[in-house]
Amino acid sequence: MIEIEEKEAFDQTINKLYYLTCKYGINRVRPIIKNKYFFNLFLRQVHTGWEKAQNIIFEKIITNEQNISELKIELKDAKACKNKNNINKINENISKLKYRKLKLQMVINTIAWIIFKFDHHIVRRFFINNRIDNISKQALIKCKDFVNEINKNKINFAIYTDLTTFIHVGDVLYIDNDLHRINIVEIKEGKINSICREILDYHSHNNLCFKKIVENLPNEIGKQLYRMAKQDWRAEKVVEAIKNEEGIDISTNCKLKISEKRYYINTYEEIIIKLYKKNKWKKWAIDIIDDCLFIGLYSDYRMASTFDFWVQQYDKYSIIIDYRTVYSVNLARPPFSLQLPENILKDLVNEKIILKMSLWIPKWIEIINSKYNYKIELETKKETRRLLNKSKDILLYNGQALKIIKNEKIGYMGFGFISKIFYDFYKPLDYGKVFDDETYIQVE
Repeated sequence: MIEIEEKEAFDQTINKLYYLTCKYGINRVRPIIKNKYFFNLFLRQVHTGWEKAQNIIFEKIITNEQNISELKIELKDAKACKNKNNINKINENISKLKYRKLKLQMVINTIAWIIFKFDHHIVRRFFINNRIDNISKQALIKCKDFVNEINKNKINFAIYTDLTTFIHVGDVLYIDNDLHRINIVEIKEGKINSICREILDYHSHNNLCFKKIVENLPNEIGKQLYRMAKQDWRAEKVVEAIKNEEGIDISTNCKLKISEKRYYINTYEEIIIKLYKKNKWKKWAIDIIDDCLFIGLYSDYRMASTFDFWVQQYDKYSIIIDYRTVYSVNLARPPFSLQLPENILKDLVNEKIILKMSLWIPKWIEIINSKYNYKIELETKKETRRLLNKSKDILLYNGQALKIIKNEKIGYMGFGFISKIFYDFYKPLDYGKVFDDETYIQVE
């Protein structure tokens, strides 16, 4: 059976990746923003740290995926022999490796979030759906030479998009700081891809009818041409939406317009710091934020289960979130990008402490409705079932959608809203201010 790396060794790797991603540059050069020479020197050191981190993750994930493939073969043999103990052990190891892969991807997510200046609107543009794909060794290797070439110039930086959980466009994303722009690149190999690229380039320069071109091509080339054209279209729309703050949302194909306003939302990191200090001697600590957000911090795993009982005394339908779920939420802000002290971040990610949260939705609705110029109501269960036939990304409380009513306009909350309370640590009442502005984000 394949040997799985011990948790302590993996935790040490995560700690090293944190240093390379978040501390390497600033520990070497003091960033002086107004001094171009010193700022570029700082930027080079930051990118050096990122490159070292990405290279480690590249190798780790390739090894990880190979181990998962081999374990699946072992699992098939164990099932054939009806060896229950082996089946359980192999399934446990596969789950462990998949979870560790998400933690490694979280580090690359951190780099991307820093590049995008922690702006949710930019991050959201690269996202297509709630999938977290398997990572192909061949797909990564084909991009390696291009990524390495870009990263020789320490002012610019290239990311393997497959190493993130949310960039679903292109094979490589690189930031050209010389020209101040984002580039999305598809790396294609082989004769058919070369033919398709020539056709697409010729088509774009001569404004020819795409449908007529495809009709006269062999089926294999025609299918790949459509696929590449779609990829080009998505990349173009992403860059356009980021640049103009309006355009097409590639996950829904709907028009969007992002408000020029950027709200400062108060966060509750200081409460987590307070709980962390209290937990040091008590092994657990709890609090209620804004009278509606329950939060518990535990270093004793057994005590962590008491959080659910505490919350359910107030509301038996509450959504209870274990912060460890952050790695499987594509658009969640990665832990290493949060404004928490290094020791708390490492303890959270290495699971030396457990953080649990729950939003008391009826109480939150009551306070929001008394504070802001819009209303939130629970939709009927019948209407909610109808809505779920159209979209699964609707926040539910006891089987009911949360309906927002403002100036006779109606909208519904998605899980993306509540995830910012749990993963960005937005204070729930302060976050309510974004819905007071109709132009916060418009999707037709």
